[in-house]
Amino acid sequence: MKNVFLISLIALSLNGCAELTAINNKVGEFAGQLNKTLGIGSIQSFDDEATSKRDIDTLYVRLKREFNFPTKDEYLGRAYGDVRKWKTHQMEQDGIVHETNPGVYYRMARALGEKNQYYLDISLEKDGRNSKVYWKVRGTPELATEIKQDILKTIK
Repeated sequence: MKNVFLISLIALSLNGCAELTAINNKVGEFAGQLNKTLGIGSIQSFDDEATSKRDIDTLYVRLKREFNFPTKDEYLGRAYGDVRKWKTHQMEQDGIVHETNPGVYYRMARALGEKNQYYLDISLEKDGRNSKVYWKVRGTPELATEIKQDILKTIK
């Protein structure tokens, strides 16, 4: 009698699991379609580099202007006290990076997009008479292609 009861209980449990699995699969399919519609599933990371014959300081100014990278002073403006602390924290939250060593190295990074869902990070290094430009993009393949074209046009 115990064996029959135990077998019946196991059979009912397996049947219930199969139904839960089917529901879970449907929810997963729906979430996947929603991500495709919103473009969330297509965000990837892309790395690339290029060499330019231009001076590193000239490239820094051009890329800073092209992609609207703020320096820390530009971002903070005339804020002081608690407001300055808040803006500094917000700068870190937004992923804004601005490192400079004139004539040798520059790094600029910030979030992009209406909701800051994308990210661009550009580094410049002196390479003999040339300058090396490295960039990382977190975004859609289309965005990465567009940024690459803009960078190559800017460093020409």
